[in-house]
Amino acid sequence: MAKEQIMADLQKAIETWDFKLADSATKAAIDAKIPVGEIIGDGLGKGMEVIGKRFDAAEIYLPQVVAASKAMEVALKILEPLMTAGAGALKGTVVFGTVEGDIHEIGKNVCCAMLRGAGYNV
Repeated sequence: MAKEQIMADLQKAIETWDFKLADSATKAAIDAKIPVGEIIGDGLGKGMEVIGKRFDAAEIYLPQVVAASKAMEVALKILEPLMTAGAGALKGTVVFGTVEGDIHEIGKNVCCAMLRGAGYNV
């Protein structure tokens, strides 16, 4: 599968909160040797960007944002071993925190994943 199609599938998985597509597209990205930072930033992150814009425009509501973040979590669980495997070249450490269950926990989790993908210890 072409890299462009894989990245489009990653974005679509988030935009449509499709857990199965998130799983298969993430595995396809790994098989295609796409760097984790690109998978997170250019695939999953772009999907969350669209979700954020749609939420701001009141086209979708909080349950859909939560569903999109859950689809992203499916992908991130697959990517996590690869994020920690490259820990030798960490750029630094970032500490994040929210009250458990707080609505901002969703954004925190997305930010943490993107920072890990960019080479930070979070």
